[in-house]
Amino acid sequence: MAVGGWTFSKWFSRLAENEFWRKCFIDTVVSIFIEGNLPNFLYYPDKVGEKKVSYLPGGDGAGYGAFDSLCIDWEFPGAKGNVDGQGSNIFSVDDGMNMSLLMEELKEKLDNVGKVTGIEHKIGVAISGNPVNMGFDR
Repeated sequence: MAVGGWTFSKWFSRLAENEFWRKCFIDTVVSIFIEGNLPNFLYYPDKVGEKKVSYLPGGDGAGYGAFDSLCIDWEFPGAKGNVDGQGSNIFSVDDGMNMSLLMEELKEKLDNVGKVTGIEHKIGVAISGNPVNMGFDR
């Protein structure tokens, strides 16, 4: 399962620079995509000021086994990336180092899940190959 992409990478820089937000992101994507804990309800507006709930097939483990790996598609650490009318991504000179922390912590979480499930979970990454943008030229 890929997370991010050309139009959904805007906030990776802010997420990766903060330990709390990295943990929230990692816990969420692992829970949904690896452990298969899918939402089993949906709120939608009924009338002005009212909400209804619809129960869906889902719940803890309902999607287990659908994915065994994650790909972080951050376009692009250290560069503005998406500029096609939606503004550019937020970026920082520290993105390369922060991305490394994000990947290291994600791998640690996947390894811990794998110890329980017996499955080796893989990580992919789609990023710029430019070391200057990544901040690795310093």
